[in-house]
Amino acid sequence: MNLVKFLLIGAITSTILGEFAHFPFGSSGAIYLSDILLFLSFLFFVVWETIQKTKPKFPPAFKFLVIFWAIGFASLIWSLTQYPVGEVLKGSLYLWRFIIYSSSFVIIFNLKEVGLINEKTIIKILGLVGIVITFLGFLQLIFFPKFDNPLFPLTEWGFDPHQGRLTSTFLDPNFVGAFLVLTLGLIIFKLIQSVRKVLLLQAVALILAIVLTFSRSAYLMLGTFVILGGVFIWNKVSKKQKYTFLLLCFLSLVGLSLVFPRFLERVSGGISLDKSSAERVVSWRNGWEIFQNKPILGVGFNNYRFAQEQKNLFKTYSADGGHAGGGADSWVIFILATTGLLGLVVYIVFWIKVLKILLSQKTSLGLVLFLLLSSLLINGQFINSLFFPPIMLWYFVALGISVKAEK
Repeated sequence: MNLVKFLLIGAITSTILGEFAHFPFGSSGAIYLSDILLFLSFLFFVVWETIQKTKPKFPPAFKFLVIFWAIGFASLIWSLTQYPVGEVLKGSLYLWRFIIYSSSFVIIFNLKEVGLINEKTIIKILGLVGIVITFLGFLQLIFFPKFDNPLFPLTEWGFDPHQGRLTSTFLDPNFVGAFLVLTLGLIIFKLIQSVRKVLLLQAVALILAIVLTFSRSAYLMLGTFVILGGVFIWNKVSKKQKYTFLLLCFLSLVGLSLVFPRFLERVSGGISLDKSSAERVVSWRNGWEIFQNKPILGVGFNNYRFAQEQKNLFKTYSADGGHAGGGADSWVIFILATTGLLGLVVYIVFWIKVLKILLSQKTSLGLVLFLLLSSLLINGQFINSLFFPPIMLWYFVALGISVKAEK
């Protein structure tokens, strides 16, 4: 089991490499280093449990993930009536990825149960990964601020032409912004336990990095986290503390708007529906159109790129939709389009169960994860963050180490 542990930790730390550990194959397929390490972790976990003739323990709510897997397979099989076998097989690779990543929920849960890993270690590793990604983001912003640089144009590789935005190794400001908010939540959790200067510095660096992504979805996620957190602690603090908190929030927003005029521009652009926001609306509309053709089981997990290609819905920098072509800018729309109403209902039930469990545990970590994952679900309505591999691995690992076994 030690090998399983080290492979799982290796998968977590490999997310630091981001797109530099992302190896494309075929016309639109790709594999991450974390995919390989997680698969090996899963394989050795199954082998170990078989040899030892032990029955693995399953965390609460995991059965709904298994049902979702089954619906995903059913949708792919049903899609064979409409799509070529080759495309369906390619889609099945993404389903297998989701299965392997969500299995990390079980693996880390069992490692915790046998005492091979603990909450403190995992929180430390996840926090360190986020801090390194933050540092690399500052370096990227200094040395490679423009993705349409003629010396090395990333736009030719299917990336959006970001300019002056922190993307770190993820090469995407929206996804890295969401990841950094998750990390900030863990740092706040550690600050609750013990106020230390190094943690305060890390929190400031993370907030600055999130601002420099100029990602509205990251701002929304951070704002949701703060507001929800305020709701939970509002009645537990004094009137003076309440006013101080509100004043600090106001001064922070004013200060950021003065120091970074683009910050205010990005926020106001979301309200007035600028070009970027309009494209997101188009993405939702396209996904809804695809869903309406196959409302029960969807077009197959993940035949979304092929379904868009068939309907000629791509309007980005490459013929196959680039890196965003495989998903919709909303987890609800994405699941509706790929697994239909059946998939969406089961997936929502899973999240409801998980969030209820986190709250019922009445622990600081449970509350922080409840706030973070609730914020992520809202963030995922504007980018497909719930199915982005580094973020997907983050929340399944965090859930595995935090939820307790049913009595």
